[in-house]
Amino acid sequence: MGATLLPRLKDSSLVARRLGAVGLGIFAAPSYVAQFGAPRSLADCARHRWVSFSDMRRLPKELQGPPSPRVSTDDLLLAHGMVRMAAGLAVLPGYLAHEDVLAGRLVRVVPSWKQTVGTLFFVYPPAQHVPRKVTALRDHLVDVIAQRPLALAEG
Repeated sequence: MGATLLPRLKDSSLVARRLGAVGLGIFAAPSYVAQFGAPRSLADCARHRWVSFSDMRRLPKELQGPPSPRVSTDDLLLAHGMVRMAAGLAVLPGYLAHEDVLAGRLVRVVPSWKQTVGTLFFVYPPAQHVPRKVTALRDHLVDVIAQRPLALAEG
């Protein structure tokens, strides 16, 4: 992440600092993979059980899951928990799965697939001297995101 500020927003005098891109990947519990195997391609994912999160409509058709997923929810944290409990595969944001992958509670399947779904910005009013509280929050967010990335690592 660069330390430079982005140009001012078109329709505003606000200043935006890019914190990072938000990326999605396909994840499963190690016990699920041990029992059902890991999909090797997007097409192979269709033969697996899915935990479906309702806000994932923009995904490729292969990743929208079967017509009747094993679990379907509009709560991303519930979907995350169900995947950790080996209910099936799910498309999750990298920031949500990151610590679980490091701890061995989740594995990334079909690592060649990822999708960027947005970018997180820290936006604040311009000022010659930015208040210390604003600077402290901005710096804290930059540090947290450096330790717990929003996007997925390569591969």
